[in-house]
Amino acid sequence: MRLLRRSHLVLAATAAAATVAAVVVGGVPSASAATAYSVTYAGTDAHTLDPNMQPKYTGGGGVGAVVTSSGPALIHAVEFSVNLPVGARVTSVAVSYSTCNTTSQPVISFGVDTPASASSAQIAAISAGTHCGVTTVSKAGSPLTTVLTGRRYVVDFTFTDEAGYSGPFNQVLYGTTVKYTCDAPCVA
Repeated sequence: MRLLRRSHLVLAATAAAATVAAVVVGGVPSASAATAYSVTYAGTDAHTLDPNMQPKYTGGGGVGAVVTSSGPALIHAVEFSVNLPVGARVTSVAVSYSTCNTTSQPVISFGVDTPASASSAQIAAISAGTHCGVTTVSKAGSPLTTVLTGRRYVVDFTFTDEAGYSGPFNQVLYGTTVKYTCDAPCVA
């Protein structure tokens, strides 16, 4: 009986040592790549920067610019407020849109507002063209910026062609996707 107990104790000690070795070997942190994330907003998620210009749904999540009857729009832009966690490293910003029957191209930028100092800054201009049919343009960096506390990050799309309420819409904004990486923890 005593021999049987000893063999069980030896087996248990051996199993415990193997478990500890597995945990130590498997649990050693390694230098791994940061986790990649993305956030996507449809054109319908954009808000106007001028009450005399409103985005109007055109299908597929897209919006066109409508000038209201209250008067001329001074700012022909819509904006996406991009909610990212502090510490996120923005690696790319992509915007999907269409520009038909016009030679003017939209103006697209990724920027930051700092309310405490009442300032705004452009982080990146995104080159656009006149593409009839949905196209996506993007700007990448390693990183473009790192998200800091007390700041508001935005993607702006300035229409250069507007319509009345019934259209036709020569420029349509379909949406934006922002990609970023984060080391753990990365919480919004």
